[in-house]
Amino acid sequence: MESANVVSENADVVRIMSIHKSKGLEFPVCIVAGCGRKFVQDRDDMRLHPKLGLGIRLTDPETGIRYTTLPREAISIALSDSDAAEELRVFYVAMTRAREKLILLSPVKHLDSDLQRLSAQITHEARIAPYTVNSVTSISQWIMLCALRHPDGEALRSRIGVDSDCILRAHFTPWQIAVRYPAAQAEVEKETVEQPAPVDAALKAQIEEKIRFVYPYAVQTEMPTKVSASGLAAVQAQREGEETLSRPAFLGAKGMTPAERGTALHDFMQFADFAAAAVAPEAELDRLVRDRFLTPEQAGVVDRRRVRAFFQNPLGRRILKADRVWKEQRFIADIPSGLVNRDLCGEDAALPVLLQGAVDCMFEENGSLYIVDFKTDRCYDKAELWDRYGTQLKLYSEAMALVTGKPVAACMLYSFWLNDTVEESGK
Repeated sequence: MESANVVSENADVVRIMSIHKSKGLEFPVCIVAGCGRKFVQDRDDMRLHPKLGLGIRLTDPETGIRYTTLPREAISIALSDSDAAEELRVFYVAMTRAREKLILLSPVKHLDSDLQRLSAQITHEARIAPYTVNSVTSISQWIMLCALRHPDGEALRSRIGVDSDCILRAHFTPWQIAVRYPAAQAEVEKETVEQPAPVDAALKAQIEEKIRFVYPYAVQTEMPTKVSASGLAAVQAQREGEETLSRPAFLGAKGMTPAERGTALHDFMQFADFAAAAVAPEAELDRLVRDRFLTPEQAGVVDRRRVRAFFQNPLGRRILKADRVWKEQRFIADIPSGLVNRDLCGEDAALPVLLQGAVDCMFEENGSLYIVDFKTDRCYDKAELWDRYGTQLKLYSEAMALVTGKPVAACMLYSFWLNDTVEESGK
C-alpha cells in the first residue's frame, strides 16, 4: 500500500488543527477561532476532588428539594480555579504559535451588555483582579477585558461610553481591534448611524419641563408630624437620666452615675410634698422611700443641702405661696411649624406640628402661669445654661398657653448646681 501523504512543515498550505495538536509548532500567520465558546461548567449533584474529597447535594426527604452543601461549594471553587487555569494555559499555547501575525476571532451574541458588565469590574490596578479573571465564561471575555484597557481599544470603549481612565499606560504591542457584523446586520447598523431619528420638539419641551419641575411642598415633606420639646433645643444637654436604662447590680449608692443622681433629684422634686420638704427634707425622703416613690439608693444620693437651698431661694418661697402648683405636667399640643423651624415662612410656617413634652414645675400667680425647669448640670455660667435650654422653655411656654388658655408670664431655670434661678436675660 502507498504510504500516507504527509505534508511537510514548510509547505505553503493552510493547516486546520486543534490547539493541542499545534503545540510545539510555529506558523507565519495564526488564526485562533471559536474564542466565544462557553466554558463547560459542572453542575452535577456530586463532585470529586483529589484533595478535598467528595461533595454532594442533600435532598429533603419530605419536599424532595435538593440543597447544596459546604464541601460541595468548596470543591466547586477549587475545580473552577483549576479549570480556569487550564483554559488559560491552552489559550496561551494558541497565542504563541504565530511568528508574524495573530488573529483572534471571537463571536459574541450580546456585545454591548458583555462590555458593560466587564468594564464595571476593571480597576486602576496594573493587573486585572483574579476574581474578575475567574468569573468569565469564555476566552472571548478575557480578550475583551484586555482590549478595553488597551490604548487601541477605543472602538469598544466608545460603544459603551467608557472614558479612557481604564487604559493601562505601559509599553504595549499595537493591536487592530474592530467589530464586524454579518452583511445584513451591517447595513442595519449603517442606516441607524447615518439616519438618526428626527427630534420631536414638543416631546423634548415636555421632557425638559418635567425635569425642571420642583415640588412646591418639598419643605413640608421634611417636617416631622410629631416632635419633642427637648429634642428641638438647638444646643442642649439631654435630660438627666434619659440615657440610663439600667445600672449594673454591683453599683451601690456611691457608685451611681451623675445622670442617675440627677434623675433621683428630679424624682424627689416630682413626688415630694413641697410644704413638708421645705420643713424637713429628711422626713420627706423617708416617706417617699416608704411609699416606694424612690429606692433607698436614690434617696441616699439626693443632696439635702441643695433641697434646702431651693426652698430658701426666692423662687422656692414663691412656689410655696403660689395659688396653684403643677409638677411633671405632661402635654401634647399643636403648634405652628414656624416655632419648630425658624426658616419657614408663609403657609409652611402656619402648618401644625404636634409637640409633646413635660414641664418639671409650673405655678400660678394672679391668673398668670410661671414655668420652672429643674437642672442639675454642672455649669458655672448662667448665660451658657440659658443658651442650652432657652429654646426648650420657649416651646413649653407656647404649648402651655395653648393647653391651659392662660398667659405664661415667665419661664425660668433653676440650677441645683448654682443654687440659683436663671432667667432669659441670663441673670
